[in-house]
Amino acid sequence: NLPIGRKANSAESGNKMKRVEMKTMSLAVVALLTACNQEDPCGVDDFTAQATSRFPVGETYLLPPMRGDVETCGERVWELVESAGENLLASDAGSQVRFTPDAAGSYRFALTGTDIERELVAISTDEIPFHNLMYLPTASMAEVGEEVWVAQAYAPTVSRLDKNGEELGAVSVGPWPVALAVNPEATEVYVVQQGNDRLGVVDVASGRLVDSIWVGDEPSNVVLSPDGTLAYVALTGESAVAVVDLESRVVEKRLASPEEPRALALSADGGVLYVAGHRTGQPERFPYAEGELSGPDVLGIDVASGDERFRVEEVGNLIYEMLMDANTDELYVSTTVSWPERGLTDLSTAPFEAQIQVYDVATANLLRSTVLQPGSEEEGFPLGPNDIVRDGDTLWVVVEGTGLVVGLHAEDLSETSRVAVSGAPRAGLLVDEQLWVHASQHFEVLAISEGAVSAAFTAGTDPRPAEVAAGQLTYTQPGDGYGEN
Repeated sequence: NLPIGRKANSAESGNKMKRVEMKTMSLAVVALLTACNQEDPCGVDDFTAQATSRFPVGETYLLPPMRGDVETCGERVWELVESAGENLLASDAGSQVRFTPDAAGSYRFALTGTDIERELVAISTDEIPFHNLMYLPTASMAEVGEEVWVAQAYAPTVSRLDKNGEELGAVSVGPWPVALAVNPEATEVYVVQQGNDRLGVVDVASGRLVDSIWVGDEPSNVVLSPDGTLAYVALTGESAVAVVDLESRVVEKRLASPEEPRALALSADGGVLYVAGHRTGQPERFPYAEGELSGPDVLGIDVASGDERFRVEEVGNLIYEMLMDANTDELYVSTTVSWPERGLTDLSTAPFEAQIQVYDVATANLLRSTVLQPGSEEEGFPLGPNDIVRDGDTLWVVVEGTGLVVGLHAEDLSETSRVAVSGAPRAGLLVDEQLWVHASQHFEVLAISEGAVSAAFTAGTDPRPAEVAAGQLTYTQPGDGYGEN
């Protein structure tokens, strides 16, 4: 046993030496890593989750914030030293520097007074794989001089058409553009990019996205002040409205709103903003549980003070759009109202109604309303009354679910005309006294004349896989056999 014991002792001694050596090496590595990981007080803090290659044109790249102050580190500024496009750097009030590439290619940034550089490689929107977020367009059409611009939502582009419906090209923007607004001079178009929570700024003369402003969670709609200096952006995910100073391109403040705001309307003088919650969850309204939410459906907010000027508690289950009539101080609202108990007890009455309601903005009283009726006994009730467009004495209602454009008399809301349309229409626009409708699911714009679709214009290219496009179209429609009974 002795030799074995001696060998064991020798092995144990060797193992101890190895452990000492390994421990010494480990301490050396830790010391080296600690030295390497010590922050340079004048360095930068990278956003490590942010891509730097295959970066989509129209997205916004954030330059790393700088550590230290001018006294410690001297004057330092991010500069664009190599560019494939025309855009420049931009920054907000907090000195966060940003850049929106407008062309595919390489970009290089350098921090003056240091050897710090960053590189970005951008790709065109055609190379971006489709990423489904299922945001739906709202105010997706706008007249821009002698053109009509269309936000595609499902593609990161804004299509440009002339007033004959010919495609003039497209502007690459951020993901899921759902709404547009134009300044009074028609020099800039503002794009609600719901997929990256930003408001894009498009220079009309050059036809490119020059900047985008972070506004908040899930922006869904936008209106501008009458002088074009402020943008009011509905933030569906925050239940608030962001107020954006368009000259400084900074979010100035937030206004209170109903739950999940989407529809917006502004008084003629720009003093009161009317905001409607899309799904407010009123306890009396199906399918929401008792006591789930208790806020109002529509608010009117003084934009200067933030004080409440108008309030309607109960409008409907889903509120789609609002239209302010400056001549009469009346607010038109499109909504779906549901009574689930009807379908359980009486098949002769509809469990839901597509309604147009009209309110006096001075008193918040309901002045009149109408229910959109089936066109015949073989048809179901219209589903999904979205946009409202005023054309003289006619009020056009764009109905997505059942594919209709319904004309109502603006005074008594009696029906004057009805046109069947395809492609799940959501937005309308009066173009030289002709109604144009955005059939977003078909990537088309439809012209309505004399009670019929007179023309269909292609607006962009659908990037969705066929199965996704078919599924999303089905999602917006009633099921097979709807209305047969």
